[in-house]
Order: sequence, then C-alpha cells, then structure tokens
Amino acid sequence: MNTHYCQYKIIRFTPFIETGEFANIGIILLCPDNGEVHYKLAPTRFGRITQFFHDMDKEDYRFAITSLEAELARIKELMQYYGGAPGAQQIFDDVTRQKSTMLSFTEPRPLKTHAIGNKVEELFNYHVHRSFVTKQYREATLVKNLRSSLKALNIERYFKKRKLSDGLIEVTFPLVNLVDKKPQGIIKPIAFDQETPTAIVEHADQWESRFKHFINGEAFEAKNTILPIELPNSNEKRILQYIDDFKHKLMDIGITVVDAQDQSRIIE
Repeated sequence: MNTHYCQYKIIRFTPFIETGEFANIGIILLCPDNGEVHYKLAPTRFGRITQFFHDMDKEDYRFAITSLEAELARIKELMQYYGGAPGAQQIFDDVTRQKSTMLSFTEPRPLKTHAIGNKVEELFNYHVHRSFVTKQYREATLVKNLRSSLKALNIERYFKKRKLSDGLIEVTFPLVNLVDKKPQGIIKPIAFDQETPTAIVEHADQWESRFKHFINGEAFEAKNTILPIELPNSNEKRILQYIDDFKHKLMDIGITVVDAQDQSRIIE
C-alpha cells in the first residue's frame, strides 16, 4: 500500500472582517507526488453558518461557496495535465492564496496517508463538523438555551428573531418582543469566544457602537434591553478589564448586563 505525503489547508469564511469571526467551511488537500488535488466543501445551504452570522445576507455565503466550488473543480481538472510536484505545487499555491475578503485559507499542514479520499473526509468531519459541535459558536448556543427557558415559562412565542432599524443601519437581534410594532424587550447574548485578543476587542467595540447608535436614535429603549455576557476562557488581565469596561459603558446608558449563566436574572 502506497504512502502519500500530502498537505492540506482549511478553508474559512469570514463575512465580517471587523469582528475577526470565521467559520471553517472546507478542506483542500494536495499530494505533490502524483499531482492529485482533493477537496470537500460545506453545502450551499448550511444552517450553522446562518445561525452564527445572523446579520449576514445569506446570498453572500451562497455566492462565495458556489464560486469556490466552480474554481476548485476547474483546478482539479487542470491538475490532470500538470502532474508531479513542481506544477501541482504552483497551482495549489496560486489557488489557495487569499481569494476575497470573505474567503481565506490557513497555512499548509503536512500529513501522510494511505487513503487520500478517506483522509479528506476525516479532516472535513474534524475541522468543519466537529468545530460546530464542540464550539457551537457560543452566541447561537446561548440563544438556544434562552429559548428553552422562555419556552418553559410559556413566553417563547413573544420573542422572535427580528431585524431592527433606526433608518440608517439595520441589525438582526435573536430575541425581540414587539408590542404595537415597537420593541419592548430585547435579549442579545454576547459571547467573547473569539480566538484572538484583537477579535475580542473588536467584537466588544462593534456591539457597543451598535447599541449606542440604536438607543441614541430611539430605535428602542435601553431599559428594555438585556445583555447576557459570557466571558472568554482567558486570564489575560487586559482583556478581562476591557470587557469589564465594555459592560459598564452599556450599564451607564441604562442597559441591563448580566452573566449569561444567570438564567433567572435574564428572564425575571
């Protein structure tokens, strides 16, 4: 049984550059010795993506994944004419350079395998499916938990996912209670599970700006807004202090900020 020495890259989708949040959506693998390229991509309808990036236009993801699928299929055919390490490696490097602001590839990672097709499937399950199962993109998980609590109190039907606007910007909130077409209750969990300090800071800045904009524009009232916060798994004092400052800035304008695990305070 032949051993193949290969390299692979994880394909990432990042619709909002300012937050640094991304989702793994595929695997591309090259075996330079025989010029083979294999890949596997998430489907064009991938509910986990839209749940995580709830402010995103769904067509952005569909366009990105469809365009990438077409390009990778073309490259796979091209590889048939350029077997061997020099040509294959050059094509692989070219196609996996930064494609757009929304699509990126990790640095190449080496591996050896006897079964290339099985290895791609294994990598996809680990890096794409498992990343959603284990991480679950915390904000989506927090929303799911809150819905269960609201359902237990028989008030889930009053809180719906809605787009709110002040006439200038529009943002989707996961749990909004409308009364006479006016928001009378907003619950927006915020999880600081981003992978870098920069992404954590930018996530805080983005939501601070959004809330101040909506409240100053009288799109809704601060007193009707609850922010369950989940802290990062970090002991970095500067990061924790930044989040603490973020919380107090929102509390100063009248927003209720609570621990995401304190369900009783959230739904009281």
